[in-house]
Amino acid sequence: MTIWHDVHLDAVTAGRAIDALRAVADHLDVLTDTRVRLAGTATADWVGEQRDRFDTDLASLVDASLAVAARLRDGAATIESDLRVAHAEQRRRLEAREAARAEARLEAMRRAEQRAQHDAGDERP
Repeated sequence: MTIWHDVHLDAVTAGRAIDALRAVADHLDVLTDTRVRLAGTATADWVGEQRDRFDTDLASLVDASLAVAARLRDGAATIESDLRVAHAEQRRRLEAREAARAEARLEAMRRAEQRAQHDAGDERP
């Protein structure tokens, strides 16, 4: 892309996606905490092979939930980072456009001055 093309991004939609990913991750954390709390209450007096199996399964579910929540947060962070990069690139392009326009104005002024000098030389007797 050239400096004359804007960076196309939908910051509102990106912000909504970030918020949604984080909200789902937070909700998953709450559900996981609730599951662990309820399991603790339900298994307070439970012993034996089935209790061991239950504990193993619960640990696997908790690990999976934590991993999913982490991936959701990572996704939100990636979108956030990409959004920052896009904004920075747009600012860079705007600054480059202004610099190019300023250079074009200076060049036009130089040419006008050269023409004026040339024209003034043509008018001498």
